[in-house]
Amino acid sequence: MIFIYLLKNVLHNWNTQSCSQILNNIGQSLQQGRLLVIEPLVEPEEESPRLLFNALFQSVICEDGTYQRNLSDLETLFSECQLRIVQTNKLATGHTVIELTKVI
Repeated sequence: MIFIYLLKNVLHNWNTQSCSQILNNIGQSLQQGRLLVIEPLVEPEEESPRLLFNALFQSVICEDGTYQRNLSDLETLFSECQLRIVQTNKLATGHTVIELTKVI
């Protein structure tokens, strides 16, 4: 049986240390399953006022040290947590769905 874990709108609320702890905890249970991370990423070329305002709003209400991450930031974080990106899909909502597996 393969399990699928889902984190939606979670990582952008936490600083890097807390994100690592969350991802490492999931990684311990992941085995051959998949982790789907759905996050509102803001890439450097982002021009949408709605997404930029949301990013600013999140930085005000979240844990100290939190910042709006882009896909490159998350790739680094996932790699440090022994997770590998299988695929990514950008949704019309501005969220990105990232499918991950555990590095074996």
